[in-house]
Amino acid sequence: MIISKVLETFFTGMTVDIVNLKGEPVSDATIQFGYGDRNELNRWIDRNKTSTVYPLIWYLKGEFVEENGWLETVEETQLILFQSTTVDLFNTQRSSLTYENVLAKVSKEVVRKLEKSNSFEFISSNSGQKNKYRLYDEPLFGEEIDDKIKAYNSSGKNDKSIIIDTVDARIIYLKFRINTQCI
Repeated sequence: MIISKVLETFFTGMTVDIVNLKGEPVSDATIQFGYGDRNELNRWIDRNKTSTVYPLIWYLKGEFVEENGWLETVEETQLILFQSTTVDLFNTQRSSLTYENVLAKVSKEVVRKLEKSNSFEFISSNSGQKNKYRLYDEPLFGEEIDDKIKAYNSSGKNDKSIIIDTVDARIIYLKFRINTQCI
């Protein structure tokens, strides 16, 4: 849990200028942060549904080892960036509305924040600075798209997804070291 708490200190108070689904600019939108498994994610979304939930950074915790005050992830972990969406968007709309206008900006800010920190180091897949992380975009996160559309069309809400909201996601896969003594 300590890595999660340290990441929370990195991301608390982060803001980004975005454009919402209605096409309206939102200056300094606060980026939310949480961590845990999918059950925790759903509980977090449910508990915060009366406030602004998105954009959201969600850290899926992983195994780590400790050495000289630094914690290092054993395997690649995930920071999942979420933005609310609707199932009826075509890819050209989704690309513009949720990815270009929100998730790309949030991911750029997340990486910038981590790179600037003296307490955080990416562990690249090679000995240089390349391949520090991988990105993967997952529209309508959490379920097969055909199932989501069927569920949405029959009930008016997304009741087939593994999470309780309809969201697009950008997943940042990364290995890293974090110095918990400097925080």
